[in-house]
Amino acid sequence: MAAPGFFQRQAHARRNTTLLVVLFLTAVVLITLAVCLVGYLVTRSESSPLPFHHWLLSSHGITTAAAVVVLIGIGSLVRWADLAGGGSRVAKMVGARLIDPDTRDPDERKLRNIVEEMAIASGVSVPELYVMDGETSINAFVAGYSPGEAVMVVTKGALSQLDRDELQGVVGHEFSHILNGDMRLNVRLIAILAGILMIGQIGQFLLRVGFYSSATRSRNSDNRAQFAMGVLGLVLMIIGYVGVFFGRLIQAAVSRQREMLADASSVQFTRNPEGIGGALFKIGMTSGYLDTTSHASDMNHMCFGESARMKFSSLLASHPPVNERINAIQPGLLARLRSRLRDTEPSAKLQTNTPQPETVRFADLANQVTGPARGTPGARLSPLRSSFNETAPQPASQLSSRVGTVTPKSEAFAADLLQQLPATFRNLLYTRAGAIQLCYGLLTYHLPANERERCLALLPEHTLLGEQQDILTKLN
Repeated sequence: MAAPGFFQRQAHARRNTTLLVVLFLTAVVLITLAVCLVGYLVTRSESSPLPFHHWLLSSHGITTAAAVVVLIGIGSLVRWADLAGGGSRVAKMVGARLIDPDTRDPDERKLRNIVEEMAIASGVSVPELYVMDGETSINAFVAGYSPGEAVMVVTKGALSQLDRDELQGVVGHEFSHILNGDMRLNVRLIAILAGILMIGQIGQFLLRVGFYSSATRSRNSDNRAQFAMGVLGLVLMIIGYVGVFFGRLIQAAVSRQREMLADASSVQFTRNPEGIGGALFKIGMTSGYLDTTSHASDMNHMCFGESARMKFSSLLASHPPVNERINAIQPGLLARLRSRLRDTEPSAKLQTNTPQPETVRFADLANQVTGPARGTPGARLSPLRSSFNETAPQPASQLSSRVGTVTPKSEAFAADLLQQLPATFRNLLYTRAGAIQLCYGLLTYHLPANERERCLALLPEHTLLGEQQDILTKLN
């Protein structure tokens, strides 16, 4: 059951992304003002001693600001043109192989089936599928300028190590990036960063020209001019690279928000928080680093998990910590996954596939939950009944320690019981109120009518946790 607030988390992530993009543009404005301040200090002796804010509106200030904006624009356009090849170019750049639509490989067939399901759930066309055969880590990404030309790339490790639900969670996450326009946003942010970097590169060029020329020429007025050019280049280089650093900080923050949005959207598409949660948990146990391509750092913000080891990872990481992502998907999910890992073998099958009849009496189901009386021949005690000992009651502390603990026995029993529930009862489990009332019914069905009414009357008045006769009557 999806966490009730994931739509709110989607809206929150979108609002935060808008704020961060505004901060990105603000950084560009501040860089422009910093360069203008340098220009003001350089030209101050050649013009009237105007205050900076008046100089900024003069021809010198407007020309300097326009030059900075043009340089950033040129750098951005060059990078934009470099990325104009679309998603297929990015896939080939990392050495991915196009998956044949008629592939006979079972893992690739499973991936294609899942992608088609998620395309229907999200309303997005099916992208071209690529696989990175040499990558044993778990990762995936989408690339392209529009949903119609998007491609999805998954690693071989994702196909081989994830089960179907987990792979579906990853695919749903990537479909969110397509649906929400994250691919275009990433290209724009990369292009703006390239434009900011161009300021630093021009400063680096002036620094080399100025200091190299002043070192090779004799001392004269030209030498002082060259030295001044070198100092100007040094200042511009510092401004440019400081701008790039803070730009990357904002880019990483934008990416983290979009990752949280994509995680919530994956739950929306799959209706299964444990799918994407399990995939993230496996990445946390291993890694998602791409070791077979030199472009791993360039792809980091596009991937499902971190694809490269980053310096200042706490600041420049393009993904939130795995534990934080899992807890945001559904409170308590991380604890269940850890408990499952602790209590089961990796190859253990926790579900039973034994076919059960659809028509089952409610009394039989209630008897399975509470369990038959101890000592009954052939009795199969449920996990709930096994918590009690009619002859030697256990301490409350010992009973409470079992709450929230997942074991192979309890999971097998739960799966077996769920398969026996008639369709009417199973439908109740898809709503919070229905699930709660079903639990009340299972726990009180064996009681006489007057005793059952007395027990239900003890429930507090509550819109969700209180007694709801209209639902309970469906269980009789």
